[in-house]
Amino acid sequence: MGNKDVEALWEDIAAIHGDFAASSIRDSFSQAASVNAPDELKELLLELSIALDKMSTALPKVEVRRFAKGLDIIIEEAVQHIDNLGTRRVSKMDILETDRLVLRTWQLDDADALFKIYSNPELYRFTSSDPFPDVETTRRYIEAYFINHQKEYGFGVWAVVEKASGKMVGTCGLGYFDGRPELGLGYWFDPEYWGRGYATEAAQACVEYALNKMNVPELASMTDPQNKASQRVLEKAGFVYVGMVPADDGTDGMLYVARKPG
Repeated sequence: MGNKDVEALWEDIAAIHGDFAASSIRDSFSQAASVNAPDELKELLLELSIALDKMSTALPKVEVRRFAKGLDIIIEEAVQHIDNLGTRRVSKMDILETDRLVLRTWQLDDADALFKIYSNPELYRFTSSDPFPDVETTRRYIEAYFINHQKEYGFGVWAVVEKASGKMVGTCGLGYFDGRPELGLGYWFDPEYWGRGYATEAAQACVEYALNKMNVPELASMTDPQNKASQRVLEKAGFVYVGMVPADDGTDGMLYVARKPG
């Protein structure tokens, strides 16, 4: 959006509503475009159109045409961006996207796919938990823990979907784990997909989201001393080992922490 008419429009917004308001509107557009969020862009366009229509009455008549032209260019570019998103339409359920994965919120229909992962005994090799016994238990867990947590806090553990196949390959996200007071990172992946770097890819996205979008000062994660693969994931995601601490199941675990640089 470097067109001179668009730049003039942002100047008009700043003149009427102040630099902060103009910057906020512009940043909202940039952020929505950068994460390929067409629904959010459409909502922003509607809100901006209504707001700027009211604002135009505050402009000198000679400026109205230039003002309208700048707005038309913004709308045209945003609509073009929406049309060019490709065959995979981005959903409001999507939270994060990486090269190969999408991290999204939950629906009850995910129970079968999650049960396939959470019923595998191999997933619990380094924990004291038991595999999920059936699909109905999994469905209740999705609603009580994943869906309700997301509604209450605006974040949570998300479903991780492989872009190429559309299959759920694991879960990864943010919460309060192992009795720790700090916001933590948790991840659990289908053993069928171990060794592909998916856990690291999803963990890195969550760390970036927590530290730079949510602006939390630090993010914690715990792992079993025998779980070397999980330790490597955390280290690649920017975590540093800080010591052994007790977990809520009575065992001791390795505590890792990721912090903003500086």
